[in-house]
Amino acid sequence: MLINKSILSYIGACENEASRFCELWPDGLEVTVENLALIRKRGFRVWLPGANLCGINLWKADMRGAYLRCADLSGCTFAGMDLCGVDLSNASLCGTNLERSDLSEANLYAAYLGRANLEDANLSLVNLRGASLERANLRGANLSGVNLMGGDFLSRVDLCEANLERASLSAANFRGASFERANLCFANLEGVNLIGADLRKANLYKANLRGAKLSRADLSGADLDGVDLEGAFLCNCVGLENQESEE
Repeated sequence: MLINKSILSYIGACENEASRFCELWPDGLEVTVENLALIRKRGFRVWLPGANLCGINLWKADMRGAYLRCADLSGCTFAGMDLCGVDLSNASLCGTNLERSDLSEANLYAAYLGRANLEDANLSLVNLRGASLERANLRGANLSGVNLMGGDFLSRVDLCEANLERASLSAANFRGASFERANLCFANLEGVNLIGADLRKANLYKANLRGAKLSRADLSGADLDGVDLEGAFLCNCVGLENQESEE
């Protein structure tokens, strides 16, 4: 099989990774599943920082551990793919399909995920600090232990039935977000904005909600056993009266 010379040049540069030449994709070389597979077969990591991959078909490509910082992956499909350890910090993933994908231990720091589909995705131990998830679909996703501290672009995100056990969510803005039947036990929600959020039947066992803004939030049927609500703003909060009457 004839191998593209530019691929060989890329592979040769990768052999001296310390030189960082491997960060540069060869000029004129098309980014395809086949070309990526060849590079991975040689045992090298894919380096495409800042690349414009918008709309490119990368489904089933081997992207494990890829370096895609600041890349544009808007509209791409990664459904069901193994993306463990991928560096997507500051990347654009607007409307990207990541349904059922494995992003465990990936770096999504300051990534833009507006309207992205992350339903049933594995985001365990992912760094999501500064990420924008506004109107993203995270239904049933595994976000156990994730870091979203101080996130300001998380309004109206759908986290219905998501697993957020022991997640760090303090001071984040989840205004109008849906946490219906979500698992938030032992989560740190100190100072979080949950104004108008849907928390019906959510598991908040021993969660930290100190100073949280829960005005107009719906906590109907939620498990509040051991939850810390000291200093929380509960004006017009729905469902707490039922909890009190049960006690």
